[in-house]
Amino acid sequence: KQLDISVSSLDFDRVYQTIGTNFKLPPNAGIAIGLIRTGVKDIDERSLSGYPIGNFDLSEYQLYTNFGVSFGDKFNLGVGFKLNYANYHKELSATTAVGIDIGLLYKINPNLNFGFTIQDMFANYTWNSAELYNVSQSRNVVNTFPNRFKWGIAYQADKFTVSTELEIQSYISE
Repeated sequence: KQLDISVSSLDFDRVYQTIGTNFKLPPNAGIAIGLIRTGVKDIDERSLSGYPIGNFDLSEYQLYTNFGVSFGDKFNLGVGFKLNYANYHKELSATTAVGIDIGLLYKINPNLNFGFTIQDMFANYTWNSAELYNVSQSRNVVNTFPNRFKWGIAYQADKFTVSTELEIQSYISE
């Protein structure tokens, strides 16, 4: 059993906070659950004429859970679910996105591992700025998360590990 908590204060009023835990599930599986918060505080808000009218904050949250199972000594398979929530402006409705990750790990020999994963499948934010700009002819804008394909290989010896990873992102744009 493991519990991880992190709190960061970054330059330019940015914040990054996480909390997560994982559990072993008998006989050969495991589950992880966590929450990530990111954001920016005290953004200077201005009118269309450029005059200061106050400050606002923006934030994003991700609630995730991952499940993995071992199929013997050589092969592991996992799936993850993410619920993303974005709140960028007080006059812009918050939006949510659901993403799915899948991955596998194959142990080629006792020292050499190969992994592959696809991340953020089906995730997108949908926005409509009609309220923000007071424009009735506004339409929904869909921002699709890039699908991320990752391949990795690692060689593990007693005192060191050498690893490499290749990531390709697939974007869809309007």
